[in-house]
Amino acid sequence: MEGIVHLHPQHRFVCDRSGDILVDRLYRYEEIGAAWFEICNLLSIPLKPLSRLNVSRAPIPEEGFTEAQADWIAETYAEDFRLGYYGLDNFAEFGRTPE
Repeated sequence: MEGIVHLHPQHRFVCDRSGDILVDRLYRYEEIGAAWFEICNLLSIPLKPLSRLNVSRAPIPEEGFTEAQADWIAETYAEDFRLGYYGLDNFAEFGRTPE
């Protein structure tokens, strides 16, 4: 995974090695549209519509994740879930293939 930047947990980009957050604010991805006005004001940039670039077609496989895949995601991104206030309890059934 070291060479695949797209799979790196996001906390590696916003925390130091001790786990301390190095940024002033963190925004949840699904709330970025609502926060865009605040972000523009904080950065003193003109308010323009937020562009959607490089949009994925389907973030979750239509058939869902296998239990092994879901476990890997939960373990690999546990700190990201914690920082974003996404409870892992909510992820437990997220995207898993029904058994």
